[in-house]
Amino acid sequence: MKYVTRAFKLESMEFDECKAELLRRGEKFADMSMHARSYIADIGHSFISEESTVLVHGDSRVVSALILKAAESKQFKVIVTEGRPGADGAIAARRFTKAGIPTKMVLDSAVASIIDQVDLCLCGAEGVMENGGIVNKT
Repeated sequence: MKYVTRAFKLESMEFDECKAELLRRGEKFADMSMHARSYIADIGHSFISEESTVLVHGDSRVVSALILKAAESKQFKVIVTEGRPGADGAIAARRFTKAGIPTKMVLDSAVASIIDQVDLCLCGAEGVMENGGIVNKT
């Protein structure tokens, strides 16, 4: 929001000019986000060790990119939480299984029963705050 709408004064522009500027900035932000996802996957996949077990909460494009990048060079297992209410984890589990990654899905409430098997936990963010905090549906 800050990048797209707060960086210029909307009130002093004509509607069409304002609309064009918002669209331009939105497209630039989307492009930056795509590059950031790849960059995070390139750096982050090194945190997944060979033969480790990774716990993933729900479905995150960034986390999925990281997992799939790591799977190119390592063997590891993934446990995905179901991600209620939308069952996002089922989408992620199918994606990982299709990529040949051994994947198991568990209920959100079952994390305590499998946490002793986990070497690394990954959780995506719906948004990142200015102070570095994250917002997640959990």
